[in-house]
Amino acid sequence: MDHKSLSWNIRGLGQCNKIVAIRNAILKNNPTICTIQESKREIVDDSLIQSLWGSNRCNYVYLASVGAFGGIIVIWKDGILVMEDHLLEAFYVSVKFHNVVDDFVWVFTSVYGASYDVYYNQFWQELRDVRVYYDEPWLLGGDFNAILADDERNVPGGAVANRKSFKALINRLSLIDLTMAGGRFTWTNSQQPLILIRLDRFLLCPNFQVHCPALLQMRLRRPISDHTPILLCCNSNENLRAPFRLYNFILNHPDFLNNLKIWWMNLNFSGKPSYIFAKKL
Repeated sequence: MDHKSLSWNIRGLGQCNKIVAIRNAILKNNPTICTIQESKREIVDDSLIQSLWGSNRCNYVYLASVGAFGGIIVIWKDGILVMEDHLLEAFYVSVKFHNVVDDFVWVFTSVYGASYDVYYNQFWQELRDVRVYYDEPWLLGGDFNAILADDERNVPGGAVANRKSFKALINRLSLIDLTMAGGRFTWTNSQQPLILIRLDRFLLCPNFQVHCPALLQMRLRRPISDHTPILLCCNSNENLRAPFRLYNFILNHPDFLNNLKIWWMNLNFSGKPSYIFAKKL
C-alpha cells in the first residue's frame, strides 16, 4: 500500500486563508487521505470539500461541530479507496476502507481528543470501543489533546491522569507510536512564555504495519493555525534530506577559501549553466 495521510487541526474553517492553506498542503503533499480536526462547521457540503481538495475527485464523511466546538472531516481520493462502512462518535470519525489496487481492507480513525477533564474518560472509552466494532488493521491519527511523555512538552505541566489514560490505551490495544521527523512539537500557544506540546500524531496496530513496513511520520511547516499539519507516508520510499548547515567558524578557517575553490572546480556536470550551478550547490 502506497498511501499518504495528512492530518491537521485547523482551528476553524471560517477564514478563506485557512481553506487556501489546506488546499496548498494537499496539492503539495498529494495525500490519499486528508483529515481535518476542529472544522467548527455544523454543515459540510460538496462546495467546501471541493475548495479544500482542489477538485471533485474525492469522497468524504464528517462529524458536525457542536456550535463552534469541534468538528472532524475525512476526505479521500476517489478511485483509490472505497468506503465500506463508517462510524461517527463524539470524538472521532472511523472509516472502513477497501483499497482498489490490492484489496487491502483497513480502518482509519480521525481523532479530536477531549479538551476538558469531564470528558476524558468518555474519549478514551470511545477509542477502545472502535476495536469492538472493527478488528481490521487500524490506523488512527489526529489531535489527541494529550501527551505520552515529559519530553513532549517544553515546560512541565499537563493533565497527568489523562497522560496515564493515553498510555493505558496504547498498551491495551498494542498500538505503535511512531517517531516524528521534522520536529518534536505540533502545537504552540504563540505567546510568552512560549509553550510547545506534541498533541498530534498517528498511531497504528501491528497488523497495519505488517502491510506497510516502510512508514514515515513527519511534521510539516505550519503556515497557519496553532497546530502543525502532520503527514504519514506508507511505503512511499521518501527520504528526508538532512538540512544544510554552515557554521560561522568554518568561514574563519585559513584554508576554507582555497578548499572551496578546489571542491567547486572538481565538480563536473554538463548541461545548461543554471543546471550546472544547481548541481554544484
